[in-house]
Parts: sequence; structure tokens; C-alpha cells
Amino acid sequence: STTNNYHIYSEYKFDYDKPVWNYVSKDIYLTNPDDVGNDGYANASRTVKITIKGTDTHSGVKNETLLTAANIAVTVNGTPITSKTLSTASYNSTEKSITYTLTVTNITGDGTLNVELPANSLKDNATNTNVSTNITTSVNIKADNTSPGLTLAVTSPTTAGAYYKAGQVITITATYNEDIYKEITSNTLITTPGDAPVMTLKFGGATSQNTVSCTAFSGNIFTYSYTIKEGDNGMMTVSLATVYDAAGNSKSATDATPNNNIGADTIDPTVGTIKMGFSSGANDYTNNTWTNRDVYIAIDNPGSDSQSGVNTTTYSVTQNGASYITGQTGELTLSEQGTYTIIVTTTDNALPDGNVSTSSTYIVKIDKTAPTIGTLTKKIGTSGGSDYVGTWSGTEGANGASFTGNW
Repeated sequence: STTNNYHIYSEYKFDYDKPVWNYVSKDIYLTNPDDVGNDGYANASRTVKITIKGTDTHSGVKNETLLTAANIAVTVNGTPITSKTLSTASYNSTEKSITYTLTVTNITGDGTLNVELPANSLKDNATNTNVSTNITTSVNIKADNTSPGLTLAVTSPTTAGAYYKAGQVITITATYNEDIYKEITSNTLITTPGDAPVMTLKFGGATSQNTVSCTAFSGNIFTYSYTIKEGDNGMMTVSLATVYDAAGNSKSATDATPNNNIGADTIDPTVGTIKMGFSSGANDYTNNTWTNRDVYIAIDNPGSDSQSGVNTTTYSVTQNGASYITGQTGELTLSEQGTYTIIVTTTDNALPDGNVSTSSTYIVKIDKTAPTIGTLTKKIGTSGGSDYVGTWSGTEGANGASFTGNW
């Protein structure tokens, strides 16, 4: 009788079919024996284990070792991978099959990993061998040697390049382009703020780091929040702890500059100066002295600021204790007599409203009123020859000074 290619003549059985290799499974290991799963990724320093099985539908596979690691060709997109080992054959006498585990390491490049099993590497019990052409089995394992993509960005406040005062809350996002894992040995997918990679930041190249709290998590986007404190000065840089993708590729950040970066300025500026003179632009009036001339006032030096820079230097004036003018930036002429107090302040560019310097004070005194003429009295002595004595007195107009004398 005949059944397909399997013939029975009395007690004789004939098998003309070729045995075949079959792909069974694959396992990808980040750190052996921590299995990520059969649909994962592998990088150059990781291990991929592929299980292959030889079967024959009629006489069964012969328990004979013909396959070796050397005659198995492994490629990734046509690039040969030479780091491979083959386990000892495992023979199943019940189903007459033979199973091997092929271990591949040092995978390079991105793409599909292919295993080519040569002809004559599998024999059945009728001495048929597998087909003379190579069998290529795509095991659909992608070689991944690329670190996760990471984008750091300041999302609040929104004025990129600006400096901010103490008390300003900064929001920073860390966005990865794939799922990330906290530790390579635990394969723990990060899904909560508590498992988020630790972020630290500093300003202006300072040596001390500030730890930043992760406040929210969505997909592969982590949101961190930090409040600028006194002593934070300069542009910000951010560091982020190491995380891993499914293939074990690592990603971290050290002193990175986020998109839309901002700075901190918690230092008050140095106050500017004014000049005072008897003509426009002059500086020949001596502070806090009396004069009977007009005095011209103008900003001389705008001051300085080591971080965000000077925004404005202004002065305000009182006359005899009463407000005269405020917020002045241009030249001002003082003509009326009286005592003027000039207060100068400098404000820097730190947002939202600038740090303000310690003020400096100037005084101008103007007296344009002539003094009141004095009076004269005299006493005449007796004929006995005593001298007579004369006295005089007077007052000065604006400053109220009085004068007396003898003659």
C-alpha cells in the first residue's frame, strides 16, 4: 500500500521525505537569566537565544549530531555575526525529534536577525537529509544598538533665555522616544513618577546639584518641578540618571542644556550713579553744598549686574521733604531754591519684575535769596574816657542763618 511518500511492503517501510528544521522560539536576555520576552530587542552586548528543532513526519529524525555552530550562518541585514554557540543536542525519543539552542552575542546593526541552517545538517532514520539548499529562518529579532532618544525642555516659564528671580517655579519635561526601564537587571518598566529617573540641576556651572522632583508621568514623558532659591545664579543645566530600553541600551544626561532654557538671577545689581553740574552734562557741583545757581542732574553710570544685566537706573527727587519727581531717567534741572534729596536705584532684567539694588542718596542745596541787611547800634561812653561799643546783626534769606558782630 502507499500513503503519500510513505510506502509499506509487507513488513518494510519506506520514507522518501526530507527532514526539516523548524524555528521554535527565541529569547532575548538583557542580563542572563533575566528574560525580556520573545518579541524584544537585543544590542551588541546582549544575548539572543534561538531554539530550533529538527523533525521528520515519517521515520523521525535520527539521533545524530550533524549541526555545529560553525556551519550556521547568522546575519543582521546581511552582515555576518560570528559570536555564536550551539548547545548540545536534546533528542526526544518519543517523537524522534532533535532540538538545539543557538546563542548569539555581539549583535551589531539594526534590522532582522536571520539564521541559515545548511543542507545535510539533519538526517532522518531513513538516511534522508534536509534539502541541499540553505534554509533561512527569520526569527524576527531586531538588533537594537541605539540608545533611547531623550528631549529635555523647559515648559514653564515660557520666555526662553530669560533670567528669573528666587521663588520662580520651573517645569521641565524629559521625553523619551520609547519605553524605558529603571534597571537593566530588573526589567522594571517605568510607569510611575516614583520610578522616574532622578533629575538634578545646577546654575552657572556651580558644583552643587539640586535634586528635582518628578511630579507627573504620561506615556514616556516625565514632568519635573523646581523652585529657584537664593544663591541660584546663571543659566541652568540638567542631569538625568541612567535608564534603559528593552534591549539594554542606556541613556543618561549630564549637564545638558534643555530646549527653551532659562537662567536664575538672585543677586541685586550694583546701583548706578548720577552727575550734578551747573550746566547740561556737567559734573562740577559738590554734593550737599549750598549754591545760588541752577543744578543739572543726569544718570552718569547705569550700574552693573553680573547675571541678567541692568534694566534701568532711575532717580526720584524730593524738595524740602515733599515729593518732587519719581522714576526719572533723563536729565533734570533744579532751579527753585530749597533742599533736594535725590534717591538713585538700579533694577536688573530678572523676571518677573527685576532685582532692585540698594539705593544711593545725593543732596542739592539751592539758595537764590539775598541776605537781609543788618542793623547798627552804638553806645557812647562818658567823658571819663570809656570807649563806645557798636554791634550789628542780620539774617540770610533761604537758609535762615543769622549774623551778629561788634565794632
